[in-house]
Amino acid sequence: VNQLCEHHPPSAEKRINQTLDLANRPEAVQKIGLANVINYYNTKANIFKEQKFYEDAIEIYENLLNSNLGKLPVREEARINSNLAHTLFLKDGFSRRSDSLLQYALTVYQKSAYTQGLISINMNLAELYAENNKQKAIYHVNKAIEYATEANIITSLQEALRNKVLIANNVEDMIAYIRLTEEIERKEDKMQSRFANARLDVKNAENDRIKAKNETARKADQVLILSLILLIILVLIFFIYQKIKRRHKIEKVKTVHKTEVRISAKVHDELANDIHNLMA
Repeated sequence: VNQLCEHHPPSAEKRINQTLDLANRPEAVQKIGLANVINYYNTKANIFKEQKFYEDAIEIYENLLNSNLGKLPVREEARINSNLAHTLFLKDGFSRRSDSLLQYALTVYQKSAYTQGLISINMNLAELYAENNKQKAIYHVNKAIEYATEANIITSLQEALRNKVLIANNVEDMIAYIRLTEEIERKEDKMQSRFANARLDVKNAENDRIKAKNETARKADQVLILSLILLIILVLIFFIYQKIKRRHKIEKVKTVHKTEVRISAKVHDELANDIHNLMA
């Protein structure tokens, strides 16, 4: 949803509405937690703010601050106050209410040492004072730069430097912003190169895996084919052996039969001669 909010707000609004339809069910708060429900509504208000539907966003922020859902965590209340203040500023420009809400959030974040919140609040305060009090605006944008530098949050540092360039119109700040932007671009190019190499490595590994799998399958097929051929040869040998064995048996029987016939004929002839001699 956060990505859609930045690149395609209508789709983000559709997604968050679907989520809120589920969150509004009686059992939802117990299952998903109050913090998540608040976060969903806050996200929807942020979407309205991005779409410049400021009245709708303000209504949601104020409803959250006056909600019957329960006592808001202090940091969460500060975040909503900050979003409300920024939306009021975008709608009507500088106002005491926006200033007061941001100062309250700043105090909360200072007590909890919440770096990301301190960067965001100081950026909003710098934007708030940019037209009416340049000195305060520069002070707060410098604080944002300080916190971003200490926490090494490069993208926040880049945004803070860009805002300082717009507020102070200082050549040194512009040079620092340009250098940081170039450094970020180099890092992004390096990361993209690493990602491309990693993706290529994954692709090559996948190709190697497929080749190995295909090779294994091919060898298995070869073994199967050789086994079938060997089995066929063994069957043929068995049948040939049985045929030869049967033929030898038949020939043996014939030979015995011929021998018996020959012996029988000889005995018959001898017996006939003996009878003839007796009669003579």
